[in-house]
Amino acid sequence: MVGQQDFNPALLNDPGALENYSVKFEVRQPLFNPDMMMQRGALKNRLKSANEQSEGTKQFIQFRVRDNYYSLILHTRQLEVFRTALQTTGEHRRQYLSGSYPFNSKVPGCGCNDHRRTGRYYDRPAPWITDFL
Repeated sequence: MVGQQDFNPALLNDPGALENYSVKFEVRQPLFNPDMMMQRGALKNRLKSANEQSEGTKQFIQFRVRDNYYSLILHTRQLEVFRTALQTTGEHRRQYLSGSYPFNSKVPGCGCNDHRRTGRYYDRPAPWITDFL
């Protein structure tokens, strides 16, 4: 029971020595923690997802690099073909303007012999040739 003497200010401010005490140090660890197991599984899944996303990004970058490289090779070869065609067209133009173009040859794809005889096909250039003249 608690009485008036327990609230004496002199004893409360200057208590005597206490000799019947016990100290206890305790560490507790659970044997099984299902929440921790679920969090660990979720963390493993997130790590796996991040690794797969990273791998997919690497593969996509490799694909784009290869695609652009092969596109560059293709366009370089197309440019060579265009330069050769432009050089050939320039040579035909030079022959046409100098008069050394073969006027007596047959027009490709034409079945008549009229062009051989008269050379009318070569009297004036085709409309698309005037862009280069």
